[in-house]
Amino acid sequence: MKFKHFLVTLLLLCSTVANAHDFEVDGIYYNVTNATNNTVEVTYKGTSSTLYSNEYTGSVVIPSSVTYNGTTYNVTTIGENAFRGCSSLTSVTIPNSVTSIGKSAFYGCFGLTSVHISDLSAWCNIEFGSYDANPLDYAKKLYLNGELLTNLIIPDGVTKIKSYAFRNCTDLTSVTIPNSVTSIGERAFCFCSGLTSVTIGNSVTSIGVSAFCGCYGLTSITIPNSVTSIGIGAFEVCSGLTSVTIPNSVTSIGKSVFSNCSGLTSVIVENGNIVYDSRNGCNAIIETKTNTLLAGCKNTIIPNSVTSIGGSAFSGCTGLTSITIPESVTSIGYNAFYDCTGLKEIYVKADTPPSADSYTFGGVPTASATLYVPIGTKAAYQVAVGWKKFTNIVEMEFTGIDEVVDEVKGENSKVKDVYDLSGRKVTDPTNGIYIVNGKKVLLK
Repeated sequence: MKFKHFLVTLLLLCSTVANAHDFEVDGIYYNVTNATNNTVEVTYKGTSSTLYSNEYTGSVVIPSSVTYNGTTYNVTTIGENAFRGCSSLTSVTIPNSVTSIGKSAFYGCFGLTSVHISDLSAWCNIEFGSYDANPLDYAKKLYLNGELLTNLIIPDGVTKIKSYAFRNCTDLTSVTIPNSVTSIGERAFCFCSGLTSVTIGNSVTSIGVSAFCGCYGLTSITIPNSVTSIGIGAFEVCSGLTSVTIPNSVTSIGKSVFSNCSGLTSVIVENGNIVYDSRNGCNAIIETKTNTLLAGCKNTIIPNSVTSIGGSAFSGCTGLTSITIPESVTSIGYNAFYDCTGLKEIYVKADTPPSADSYTFGGVPTASATLYVPIGTKAAYQVAVGWKKFTNIVEMEFTGIDEVVDEVKGENSKVKDVYDLSGRKVTDPTNGIYIVNGKKVLLK
């Protein structure tokens, strides 16, 4: 009897080794995930995702339930690597019953052109194991009940938009997020390049890592006063974004939040924020406690109270042509000015070169840009890490100079009242040092 038991077990084991999926119905392979609750996952054919090539081709419609040997199973999962490498797969329909899709489930499905669903709420709640677990990463087009989704209105009642939910859904032009939603997941709308309008409900408290990264068409975003945290790179590479206001509710901002937002001209932190500020109308985000400038734009004027410039603070700010770094700054972080390709002039007022690294000015045209430093400090800058990359280092007198500017125009492009150092009014100032609004200003 024991021997018979052993034979049965051995036969089952051999069957499992030879055939990893438990059963196949209508060309779709399944594994039983819970025999008690009768649930299954869609999987690949055989013992390895690379054993067979293109076992799934054309249009695949995954059912919400499947019957095998008299037992009906609910399809709740698409397993890891299930469709991996199926480059001839062109369309996939995912039922409302699916709640999770494993890592790399659709990796290498280059032929995918459409994803079909029938319930947005169910789709928003799917747990994607990775970015390539979502077939949209290749298909780019999402169809809801047969209609291409362009104006996305998240259904009321959805509380979370899960990570990767709409990543690479390039046909989306507008997104409306209701008040029921409390969080926007990691990369939820990343690379939705056609997106021009986003309305975020007043209950959202967190915007995840890279949530809107690569939304090139987005020109403005209103962050509601309910938001307390904004993740790393949340709006990175939103090159069409021109202005942003951080509400006083925000207490956590990740690095690179506006990196490569080359069109950004205005960055404001609302008054009353206890963690961040935009002191002196500087057009930047400064961490109040540490006096660290975290994010700037091409119109940023670094205040004299700032002691450090954070990593990636100006990264990809291609419109930045000139920057003055006050003597209060002692350190500049990794990639702080990376790819600021338009930077022509840097004025550094500190006698001791602020600490930097070899990547701080990566991508800056250091062979043609001019680095202006205090008199008697050129030799120090020529050997300092990061700074020694500059070919043109020029000494100049900074004593008493409050600002370095390109022009002396105020609001409505009207020329401000300008006086020379003897107190005489100047109507047509050229390059030099002047008194403007009580400040000594260097006009370049």
